Amino acid sequence: MQANAVSVTIVRHGETTWNAIKRIQGQLSYYTEDDGSVVPVTLSEKGRSQAEQLGQKLRTMQFTS
Repeated sequence: MQANAVSVTIVRHGETTWNAIKRIQGQLSYYTEDDGSVVPVTLSEKGRSQAEQLGQKLRTMQFTS
């Protein structure tokens, strides 16, 4: 009996502005300033480049469910 092979692809978001300054980020995609204003945590320039490169690579991959 031969076992079926399973391939798993795991991807992570690109670098965020908080990742770049070594700040720990939880599950929220925003933070609240002392004055109460809400500020989004966004991808850094490097993170946008990483996401673009990943997108190009994923477009050529075949996935099944």
